[in-house]
Amino acid sequence: MKRLSLMIALALPQTAGAQSDPFMDLTMPDLGAPAGREDVAAPDGAAVPQPDPFVDLTMPDMSERAAEPSLYGCPPQERPAWRENLSGREVYKSRLLTEIYDAIWIRNVESAGTCNCETRVPSWDEANLIYQTIFANMDISDQKNAELKINAANRIRRREAEKLCNKEMQ
Repeated sequence: MKRLSLMIALALPQTAGAQSDPFMDLTMPDLGAPAGREDVAAPDGAAVPQPDPFVDLTMPDMSERAAEPSLYGCPPQERPAWRENLSGREVYKSRLLTEIYDAIWIRNVESAGTCNCETRVPSWDEANLIYQTIFANMDISDQKNAELKINAANRIRRREAEKLCNKEMQ
């Protein structure tokens, strides 16, 4: 019975003499009214404009990738379309493809001894071909294990390749 009377008391509007709780004020604001940008008077009497309380949280359009140069000033290569349309559960495929791509550019820089755009930012075609012929039909655990092994090898070799690229930039 106490529970029912509490629910009724919460549902009824407050009486005139009762204090109101600002956290319990569930009235809807008038959305047709102009935003609250009233000017407030400063101590010297001048009006001080108040900031607009509206914050635009609209997501920017990310459908088009910006064609910004990479870290070393080279234009980025077009990635395979299938990589861009993966579901959240298939991200492991993208990570493996990226590790294969990294292994290719590291190999290119090591073998050429230089870090120009052709060696540092190769086409994704070779990485895609390797992925499709060797890894695409493997199950998820085999692909994740392959990604970890390639990543471990890349971490060791990447340092030397990046040293060469950084030296050429200076």
